[in-house]
Amino acid sequence: MIKRARNKERTTKKLLKPAVLLNMLEDLEQTKLELQQSEEKFRMLMEQSTIAIQIMTPDGKITQVNDAYSKLWDVSREELSLIHKKYNILKDDQIRALGFMPLIEKAFAGEVVTLPVFEYTPEKTTSVKIRGRKRWVQSQIYSIKDKNDTIQSVVMMHEDVTERQEAFAKLQESETKYSAVVNGAHDSINIIQDGKLVFTNHATVKITGY
Repeated sequence: MIKRARNKERTTKKLLKPAVLLNMLEDLEQTKLELQQSEEKFRMLMEQSTIAIQIMTPDGKITQVNDAYSKLWDVSREELSLIHKKYNILKDDQIRALGFMPLIEKAFAGEVVTLPVFEYTPEKTTSVKIRGRKRWVQSQIYSIKDKNDTIQSVVMMHEDVTERQEAFAKLQESETKYSAVVNGAHDSINIIQDGKLVFTNHATVKITGY
């Protein structure tokens, strides 16, 4: 009787092994499916973003960009793929000349970094021959880490602030011209707001003596 029970137990164990293997395969397929779905969501999020995004390896090479990035620099995805085979942000002499390389290196070490607004002209980069239009951008860089806190990728996002910067430059130019005209006038010109004198030109100073 005991012998029969042991034989039955061995038979059950033998029958369980394929079932366990099947469950493992099903779990593996489910994990694979979830990973694919996660990657698809990330791809859709990246491609539909209005912010220009570039993804880089931990050693500075660009592996992926979105359509907004292509539009930002006015360069086709095909041409960008050729440029990025040679480009490395850690060797970008224009970034270094702007004084941003220490910030870039901090981002690649795992910190979240926001760069000051800057003007980037692709043709000025001599470390590698690249093409694209001149743009003013506000950029942020952060790293993507695995569960062991190891950096897998570095993401850099660019907001195009060219129109804002150009509008500000035009305003400054307009104010400079207005100030030159007003101060160059021979007549006394004063501006009063809320009962207070807020501006007086050079002619007023000459006429009044103060």
